[in-house]
Amino acid sequence: MSVKVSRRQCQIIEMLIESKREMTVTEISRELSVSSRTVHRGLLEIEMILESFGVTLLKKAGTGIQLHARPEQLMELQKQLIHVNKTEYTSEERKVLIICKLLEINEPIKLFSLSHELHAAIPTIINDLDELDSWVRKNELTLVRKRGYGIEIVGTERVKRRAIELLAQDHLDDSMLLDNANESLTDLVSRQLLILVGWEHFFQIEKVLWRLDERDSTNLSEAAYTHLLIRLSIAVTRNLLGMTLSPEEITEKEWIQTEEGLQRYQYLADVMQLHLPPQEEAYITGLFKDWKRVVQPDQGLLTEDLRLLQFVMMLIHLVSTKLSVDLEQDRSLKEGLLLHIESTYDRIKNGEFIRNPLLSQIRKDYEELFEVVNSAILEIVEEFKVPDEEIAFLVMHFGAALERNRQKSLRVKALLVCTSGIGSSKHLAVRIEKELPQIELLAHISWYEASRISKDDYDLVISTVSLPVPSDQYIKISPLLTMDEVMKLQLFIQNITVKQSTTIGGKGRQSGYSSFDLITSIGSYSKIIIQLIERFQIHPLAVNSDAGIADLRSIVQTMCETMHERGYMDCVEPIVELLMQRELMGSQVIANSGLALFHTRSEAVGDPSLALFRFESPVHWGGLGDHQVRQILLMLGPKELDKQTLEILSEFSVLLLEPGFIDRLEKEDEESIKRLFSNNFELFIKTKLDGSDSL
Repeated sequence: MSVKVSRRQCQIIEMLIESKREMTVTEISRELSVSSRTVHRGLLEIEMILESFGVTLLKKAGTGIQLHARPEQLMELQKQLIHVNKTEYTSEERKVLIICKLLEINEPIKLFSLSHELHAAIPTIINDLDELDSWVRKNELTLVRKRGYGIEIVGTERVKRRAIELLAQDHLDDSMLLDNANESLTDLVSRQLLILVGWEHFFQIEKVLWRLDERDSTNLSEAAYTHLLIRLSIAVTRNLLGMTLSPEEITEKEWIQTEEGLQRYQYLADVMQLHLPPQEEAYITGLFKDWKRVVQPDQGLLTEDLRLLQFVMMLIHLVSTKLSVDLEQDRSLKEGLLLHIESTYDRIKNGEFIRNPLLSQIRKDYEELFEVVNSAILEIVEEFKVPDEEIAFLVMHFGAALERNRQKSLRVKALLVCTSGIGSSKHLAVRIEKELPQIELLAHISWYEASRISKDDYDLVISTVSLPVPSDQYIKISPLLTMDEVMKLQLFIQNITVKQSTTIGGKGRQSGYSSFDLITSIGSYSKIIIQLIERFQIHPLAVNSDAGIADLRSIVQTMCETMHERGYMDCVEPIVELLMQRELMGSQVIANSGLALFHTRSEAVGDPSLALFRFESPVHWGGLGDHQVRQILLMLGPKELDKQTLEILSEFSVLLLEPGFIDRLEKEDEESIKRLFSNNFELFIKTKLDGSDSL
């Protein structure tokens, strides 16, 4: 049988034959030292190869892939693999390597040179070029092929850089981009792409971005941060190779540079010792356009938009119901969806399209989950269509949550090893605890310190650098902890022997927290909750209104004066202004509830407090349209608040989304509502006690 199979395809098939269980893409990619995207793409061709041998590739969402055939068929397949015509590269790999070769130089390449380098016949290369022509034209470039001249990609430098970005997004994992041991990569395609995007400059540029973030904190998402890193690295690399933009390629908007943008460019240029022409200065300065300084709010007590939170809670509830799995207590899922859905809404509203190169693979691997999430979105969102590309990203959040739910009984004690000067170990620790709650981080230390700790005291070492120990004794990740690395960690945890904690002999809770730490933390939470509940009061609110239309400022003024009389604020006017500013930013009314939630933090406020103001009759004020307000919940806090207090105040806002909770606020008396708060926070404390949430 004449079948062409690449060496890597043979390796994958042989691994699947020898495996007695399902294998995940992460396991395969780790074994072969290639990206998971490379494996995903390879599986599409492998399926066709296997079909020619009468073997089926089974894919099971959440468990992995496995060959399905009779034992004698698998034996025959193994024999045939020895004799098949093995090629050095697959057709897809050759085409990527050809593009890399053509984009890294500004001169033609001879056809026989490509044939020799890629170990392929000239007719094969010609066929590859025919297939590449549509990709090149789609990216606004021209593939020039002339006898005696050679082959060349022609186009502006700016368009070439965009093409390189697309190649990196389609073929490289974020974890590979941020791995400082890529010199050992055996995958030539990945190595060539990393050279093309200027991987050798990544860590120097990333240090620049960390310093900028320390100076001007930004709200860039992880994806946007990685995208900026790639674009800066490509720009620096191309300039060092003498491939600069022409002045005509710079837009009128880019020539108008802000002082902040110029400062960021100058810092990068100083660190990298760059001396670039004005058009490159304008271009690179323009790359920082989304690096918007985060203005720490003086007034907000809640970290999330209540309407977005309501949407997320409804989505999680629907998906949980459809899957018959309780995901509603998963804080990481809620926080991850909040961040993603906010940017998703902005993109859809602005008519922006997001590429998701793994869409088809996600639909195949998570077929049932994709349909469940899509149907839940259709029930909630009526005003616009959410594209499948966005649904696929949401599916990944829910997929990770299902994996956490499956592994939540597994507790692993880990040491986190970070080098000084590369990122913040504290930030990475927060990410790990959020994405993998079954990991208990005992310490954030250097390898020198870690090597002196008894192995009996921990199960796992997580490091951002290569360590002088066998690779199966630790797991290496980037300081950003990408989604690929989360999956990698989950797999690693499954494969290690976890020391089982025991309660015999008074040994008690096995974690990074001592009993004293646990009691102290629970005591702090309890004290804050008790103070807030004890201070809670209900106040009637008489409003002078014309046909039910009330003046918002007078309402806010009355509420603040009441709180001032009770001693919860030093002065009234600054708080009134802050509350009015928040209302101007967006209505504080919870849709279809009759309740408005007003919250602020200020130096004029002493201790945190909570109060409910009830109108004698429903009112509405300008900007609320048809919504009638019957009560206002007011939350006040000092400007500086510790993490525990903010967490508890955020829990109060979540309670408002519980079915029937707002109705009870409206109908029940003060003591009944205090008991209602107490009952709900009893569960909150129990969650802290049993360790299912970090302290």
